[in-house]
Amino acid sequence: MAAIIRTVMPSFGAVGPGFAINDPEVDHMSRAYGREGALFFVVEHHAPGEAARVVGGGGIAPLDGNETGERICELRKMYFLPEARGHGVGSALLQRCLWAARGLGYSTCYLETLASMTQAVRLYEQAGFRRLDAALGHTGHHGCDRHYARALVDLSDLPDLTEHCPLPTLADVQAAARRIAGTVRRTPTLDLTLTKNPQAKLGGLFCKLELLQVTGSFKARGVMNKLRSLPAEALAGGIVTASSGNHGLAVAYAGSVCGVPTTIFLPTTVPQAKLEKLRQYGARIEQIGQVFDESNEAALGFAARHHQLVVHPFADPLVIAGQGTLLPELLEDVPHLDTLLVAIGGGGLIGGVAVAAKALRPSIRIIGVEPVGAPTLQQSVQAGRLVRLAEINTLAGTLAPRKSAAVNLALVSRLVDDIVLVSDEQMREAARFLWFEASIAAELSGAAAMAALHSGCYRPHADERVGVIVCGAGTDGLPA
Repeated sequence: MAAIIRTVMPSFGAVGPGFAINDPEVDHMSRAYGREGALFFVVEHHAPGEAARVVGGGGIAPLDGNETGERICELRKMYFLPEARGHGVGSALLQRCLWAARGLGYSTCYLETLASMTQAVRLYEQAGFRRLDAALGHTGHHGCDRHYARALVDLSDLPDLTEHCPLPTLADVQAAARRIAGTVRRTPTLDLTLTKNPQAKLGGLFCKLELLQVTGSFKARGVMNKLRSLPAEALAGGIVTASSGNHGLAVAYAGSVCGVPTTIFLPTTVPQAKLEKLRQYGARIEQIGQVFDESNEAALGFAARHHQLVVHPFADPLVIAGQGTLLPELLEDVPHLDTLLVAIGGGGLIGGVAVAAKALRPSIRIIGVEPVGAPTLQQSVQAGRLVRLAEINTLAGTLAPRKSAAVNLALVSRLVDDIVLVSDEQMREAARFLWFEASIAAELSGAAAMAALHSGCYRPHADERVGVIVCGAGTDGLPA
């Protein structure tokens, strides 16, 4: 099940264009909300053209009479259909409500529930709500016996919405390939065996040149699959994303193909050349923060305020399945590949590739490559849980989220054989090697997988046939 989260204000009477609501509970909630309140729904759909239905609802409403003068609100009743349980609907709805409350200028949110509703209590406590000793004067009207409050200043610790997502499968990758046909390129595989590579005894060195993909990286595969999986109504309000550059370009491209307005939030460190390409695709650009995570927080707030769909760069099974479509192409070119080296940012690329690779050729080894200064998934795998890095120290910005997501960690933990770390200088040397040997202009992150081999961080055995995904174009690794 895929969930589209849409916002509705009381006067709209619908979740969005084409999503009519015929639900007494929704009607009751609509009448209960004030003008600045907002209703939120999670909508289930299975395929474009199929009927959509509400599987969960809730919302926020303003509260008056706070003597401190701060703007406060209440999280009103949340409900889910039984069949939606276990698919992250509650977490999705809660996050949407809280981001919108913050976007409307509220500084604190209150809620009530029953102690007997153990799943709701667990969800609220995981989301950072603190239990109050007693009900506030303006609450207590539902006979509830648990009362909570949460500040809205920092929402970075909200539950991971991908924790209960079904993991993508080979069938999902194959469906994605059919879906995106005609909108992305089948990129070539280059045999680089005859080079001055120090790993001279390889059985073969094969580079999948995703830097020749539309927009200059593999990212267009995932974004096109995401947008082409959704009904037109879900995209009508526009799409928003956060990116370190390449995903933003892919969203802008996909938006232009689908006729959808796009807003891209980027760190201030994104190269000027990528900003210019984004502008050429007609995207609205907002530069906020030094790293992806800060831009992503701003994007989530913007999406909640403007009722737009968020396209996450890696924490989305549809995006992951789309990225995996490059793997069948590579195995068609090199059927007996032994090992594949894949750069890791948030984990979307390696997750999709590993799903397809282990299904089509179970003996293949998948080796992830992260920067020394951003070992996000290596540390998470070692800890057995998601780890948020205290700092980022790499110039390869597209490989540098502070934190991944549950769906990505699950795939990497199960399917990736090892993760090695490379330095910025090793990525730079690999980019120069690619330029010297084949006139390939790879950015630092695009050369990361090659860096693992070129530097000796990954040491293949004699006659091993090694594949390398050159995942992004750029000149930041080349001599001035």
